[in-house]
Amino acid sequence: MALRFESSCGEIEVLFHHKVLSANETWEASGADVDGPRRCSTSLVMIDGVEQGRGTIVCHPSDNFNKALGRQKSLTKALDCFSRAIRKAVWDKYGSEIGFA
Repeated sequence: MALRFESSCGEIEVLFHHKVLSANETWEASGADVDGPRRCSTSLVMIDGVEQGRGTIVCHPSDNFNKALGRQKSLTKALDCFSRAIRKAVWDKYGSEIGFA
């Protein structure tokens, strides 16, 4: 799943990935120290083809994995370094194309 649109700063592309990562991969992706493989959601924000933000969320083993919630939480983390105007533009596009669960 992906979002693509033009903004004042260039073409914004947001990619979403949901994977099972090993303990080492989880540490590298999110800095979370876990004891085994975990389901993770990652959002990647690119502007004009260059990665500008990344957010990875790790699902606790006792929780049910929910892709919609994982997308939203990881996107929040990925957009942390952007201005309010860019965050708003991305969330508006997210709401219109994907929707909120």
